[in-house]
Amino acid sequence: MAETFAPLRSTEGFGWQLAAAVILGGSAWWLGQPTGSWLGLPARTWMAAAILAPVVHQLVAGAGWRAELFGRWFTRRFGRGGLRAFGAIFLPLFVLRPVVVLGVAVSDAGSSWAPGTTSFAAALVLAAPAVWTFVSVARYFGMRRALGVDHFDREFSEPFVRRGAFAIAPNAMYVFGFLALWAIAVAAGSRAALTAAAFQHAFIWAHYRWIEQPDMQVIYEGRPLASEAP
Repeated sequence: MAETFAPLRSTEGFGWQLAAAVILGGSAWWLGQPTGSWLGLPARTWMAAAILAPVVHQLVAGAGWRAELFGRWFTRRFGRGGLRAFGAIFLPLFVLRPVVVLGVAVSDAGSSWAPGTTSFAAALVLAAPAVWTFVSVARYFGMRRALGVDHFDREFSEPFVRRGAFAIAPNAMYVFGFLALWAIAVAAGSRAALTAAAFQHAFIWAHYRWIEQPDMQVIYEGRPLASEAP
């Protein structure tokens, strides 16, 4: 028997994601205790950025997808370039996430253990599945799909990807891709970077549970939209 869904509200899930940001982000800040500096910025500033960047990124991504899903916001303004316009916002925020974790790692290096051969080897082990995932995204998944083309193109009907890293984990980007952040933290032996990586990895699953899953129910399972505008 098919599951019956209540209509999706445009703001559904955002409250839970904000609650997760406060709880997980506050815990990461309390546990991290960053020290040192890099590029003239104290480790505490890098740590704050490592917490705020994913929060902003995920809220902007979710808001953009819902705006398109409910009101074709990007398509009405940019036509066929709507996905490209969304990507111009999404991608810089995405790239910022590992950059700020690197800033935490370098400024706080050695706070848990001295970087050396063992930590570099462990980092390579962690980085390997992440690199495999990025290659799989480029080869099989594609940037358009990573940006959420199914929110923009109502005729998009390609099957779910089950090749490369996606043959092991359907959501390989979240399972394996975020290990790159752990690799940075482990290589530097930074306690603060480890907590920042843990926060970002946990917080992406909050985004998946409360934003992406409901959207997929609309796009692929026939869940109706509520009547209000986003």
